[in-house]
Amino acid sequence: MMENKTDRVVSNVKETDKKSGKRFKNLLPKVLSLLFAFALWFYVVSVESPVNEKTFEGIDIEIEKGEDFVPYSGRNATVDITVKGKRSNLNQLSADDFSAYVDVSKYDKADKYDVKVNVDVPAGVTLTEQSVKLITVYLDESYQESFPIEVDYLYDNIAEDCLVDEDNIKAEPETLQVTGPKKVIEKIGRVKVKADYRGEELDSTKDGRGNILLYTEDGEELSDSDLRYLSFDRSAGYTIPVYMTKTIKLKAEFGSGYLNSDNCNINISPATIRVTGPAETLRNLDSWTVYTVNESTSPNETKNYALSGKLPENTVSEDSISEFKVTVQLTDTKTDTLSLTKFELFDPDELGYKVDEPNINIKLKGVKEAIDTISESDITLRVDMTAVQGGRAPVTVEFSTEYANSVIEVGTYSVKVK
Repeated sequence: MMENKTDRVVSNVKETDKKSGKRFKNLLPKVLSLLFAFALWFYVVSVESPVNEKTFEGIDIEIEKGEDFVPYSGRNATVDITVKGKRSNLNQLSADDFSAYVDVSKYDKADKYDVKVNVDVPAGVTLTEQSVKLITVYLDESYQESFPIEVDYLYDNIAEDCLVDEDNIKAEPETLQVTGPKKVIEKIGRVKVKADYRGEELDSTKDGRGNILLYTEDGEELSDSDLRYLSFDRSAGYTIPVYMTKTIKLKAEFGSGYLNSDNCNINISPATIRVTGPAETLRNLDSWTVYTVNESTSPNETKNYALSGKLPENTVSEDSISEFKVTVQLTDTKTDTLSLTKFELFDPDELGYKVDEPNINIKLKGVKEAIDTISESDITLRVDMTAVQGGRAPVTVEFSTEYANSVIEVGTYSVKVK
């Protein structure tokens, strides 16, 4: 009895499993059909959709102007548009893909005009509506004028002993060229570049760049509504010279020859001078060379020299001094002439020239002890046969190491050759 009941239970379970399997087999095609239908719907909606519409807002309206007349209204105008097309096309577009414009190039006089707004749309879509179809544009004669640029500088702290050289404040460039409607340009009275150094110490010349500002004759700044119709450089450079006055020493210097402080005394009068010049030049400057000793020509002498051109650049004397006096006193120096007979020929091209003079007289100048002891063996006379002209060749004079810094030749020399 129990055995038969168990068999029935097993039989019922098997029957249930068969029914469940059949239901699953019947459900799978339905699910697949549903997924396919959804995919087909998504494709149709996204790609092969019927025509849809979309609105794009705030498209700038450009003004296409001519050469002789320019607008002074209509700038910054915008238009909203509605276009139709496939959704797939519309979804790829933004306001930047559209352009709107009005063409005023055909008008030939200054006046007020109501001008049609044209809209260009990309391929694949069609314009159906636009919020603005006409805009009012005022045209005026195209005009150009140049204005001097003023440097409008501000500061609240300047270094001790410094001053601003107001007479030499300059803008770069010094003038500004403005192009635009004549009625707007006629409002301009002054042009300024701003230089604001408040909060810092002015201790040297300032070079910088600032924004250009336009003002009326009454000092009112032109509004943005005017500026938008003008064409000009929006910035300019400037220089604000900061000067200082200082006392500096006037000095002389020696060259690389035989003269030095041991055998040459130099006195400059006045010894010092008050000067005004760029602060960056004078701040660390205590002395300035105004005279250089010429070993070949400097004799014992007292001579006046013009101060002009001797001081640092952009520096002027504050003492009403136009010249200075130099007194040169040579000690332990001597001038002498030696007759030399030995020549060294420089003839790399083997031209075959020969010196046609038995000797040459060389004038020497230098330290007395050196002049008294130097001999022909300490001097080399090099004759350059590559530079013969008119039967003469130039001669260079060279001294041995012992005398190189104590003796010089005076003048230039050549010898006859054949």
